Amino acid sequence: ANQAIANEAGVNADASVSTLDAVRAVADYGYQPVDVKKDAATIVDSVTYSDIEAPTGDNSIASMLIQVPGVSYEGDGDEPRYITVRGISSDLNVTTLDGLTLATTGENGSGTRRVNLQLVPSDISERVDVFKTFTAEQDAAAIGGAIDIVSRSAFTTSSPYFMVDGYGIYSDFDGPEGENAGGATKSHWGKGLKTAFARRFGADDQFGVVFTGRYQDRVRNSNKNWPDTRTYFNAAGQPIANPDPALGWDGKNSLTKFAYGDYSNVITNKGGSLKLEWQPHSHLTAFATGYFYNR
Repeated sequence: ANQAIANEAGVNADASVSTLDAVRAVADYGYQPVDVKKDAATIVDSVTYSDIEAPTGDNSIASMLIQVPGVSYEGDGDEPRYITVRGISSDLNVTTLDGLTLATTGENGSGTRRVNLQLVPSDISERVDVFKTFTAEQDAAAIGGAIDIVSRSAFTTSSPYFMVDGYGIYSDFDGPEGENAGGATKSHWGKGLKTAFARRFGADDQFGVVFTGRYQDRVRNSNKNWPDTRTYFNAAGQPIANPDPALGWDGKNSLTKFAYGDYSNVITNKGGSLKLEWQPHSHLTAFATGYFYNR
């Protein structure tokens, strides 16, 4: 049949027709949280970071984690700061970066164990794993939950990789009930810029470098109450210096002044990270990483 068709068309008689039994198309959708859960030997929930999908909202590890079921937060203004797992205090979590425990002195040096994840930029992460139940081989330092930040790697992304993203932020919240004599809490524009770079190099691509950077200005409208100093009294109703029973304190106190105000403040997030990697073998990797982040 092939010969007859070839002769009729006036083409080379040696040409042949090939028939395919099937065609298979494969799509690569990237590493997803469900893959982590599927591959893990323990029960884990994960949230991945994408340069494209999270241009503004997830600017910290704390902001990423609130997407995980069973995770809530203690906030700073309108942004997450400390993470709670299953409603248990943040002091009872353990937080690690690539499996290495992050030390903390707590808020303002108070000595608590909580880690301020508002100050850890999401850009340094490939994903964050949350363990809400534990097995014997895991770190025993957690009662609430274990949080592991898996940092970006030049060996898990295309090389070279470069991304830069500039964006604007519009806030139309006019302040508490829209009332402010000074006009400070009107709608505002903010701005941001972030970038990421990754590359492998060396004779066998055994070295890698990852750099990330971020800058963001955002205006937040707020109000605040300022209770002034308290006044203490003795049994005769006379003011005394402090609540001291030796001075005759009657157990009561009052506020001598109570003020309130509406205001706007600018939240500026800026910083960057650098990671240097060496992978002499597919099962052996060494790296040094550091980041600076200011809020």
